[in-house]
Amino acid sequence: MKLRTGDAVVIAAVLVTAAFLLFCPRLFAEKRERLLAEITVDGETAAVLPLDQDAVFDCRNGVVVTVSGGAVSVSESDCPDRLCVRRGPVSDRGAVIVCLPNRTVVRIVSDAESEVDGVV
Repeated sequence: MKLRTGDAVVIAAVLVTAAFLLFCPRLFAEKRERLLAEITVDGETAAVLPLDQDAVFDCRNGVVVTVSGGAVSVSESDCPDRLCVRRGPVSDRGAVIVCLPNRTVVRIVSDAESEVDGVV
């Protein structure tokens, strides 16, 4: 069986398309939103931490916020009830941890929702 010009063009097109899809998957991947932990103290944004990077942030008011394993939690607080610490880690968009005595709010938002231009 002899290879015709048309067959060679079809085979070449299939190989080029397969190589393109193999080496450029980001072009066809669904864009995932990046989740951020927005930390507010006394109504002012103190920090915005990405959930995909482990970090520890000291709010300097007795509250320490920890990002670990894609979730955020209040790891330390000097408030009397420590409800914010007992809340445990949260990772869903819209989840909130509040420490009323220390006037601290930790809220999970997407990068599109964040009011801050930079990330601390």
